[in-house]
Amino acid sequence: MFGIFTSFALQNQENTGSVICILCTLNGLAIIEMSFLRDWNCRKHETIENNYNEYSLAERFQIVENIKALTMLKNLILYMGAMNCFLLLSLYLKSISCSVEYDLLATLILEACIFLYAFSFPHVTAKNCPRWERLLYRYLKRIRKVTFLKDTFGRKMNNQASNIDVYFNGLKVAWN
Repeated sequence: MFGIFTSFALQNQENTGSVICILCTLNGLAIIEMSFLRDWNCRKHETIENNYNEYSLAERFQIVENIKALTMLKNLILYMGAMNCFLLLSLYLKSISCSVEYDLLATLILEACIFLYAFSFPHVTAKNCPRWERLLYRYLKRIRKVTFLKDTFGRKMNNQASNIDVYFNGLKVAWN
């Protein structure tokens, strides 16, 4: 809903500064709230550590998980707030009518911000969750894995074009 409001507000470039200020204020309030919740959970954790026998294992585990979740949420709020400000600033630069070179530079900055925002979001999310981090790096290893073209006998084919042409011509003859 907030995104719809900002998209309508950004149609006039005079509103961009106020939208950026509102976003920064909301991000600041969210960071303050997260830090209060994290401090409260840390104080609760210290009390549990001091009175170890009075609390159950489930309560201690829940407090530790709350602290981890709030740390991850704080990092996400910081990341998304900064990236939203960069995106809005680049949109503002794009809306200013100047020379063609300036407009192309603003478009390039906007596209770089969008790419960086989309590419680094999984890394920021996986930073505080070991299971997600393992899953992300497993996918990245699969992407980087190089497989060689093999012939029908399972041997790696040479990079010579003549061998590859012979192989594919043989396949073409066999399939026809």
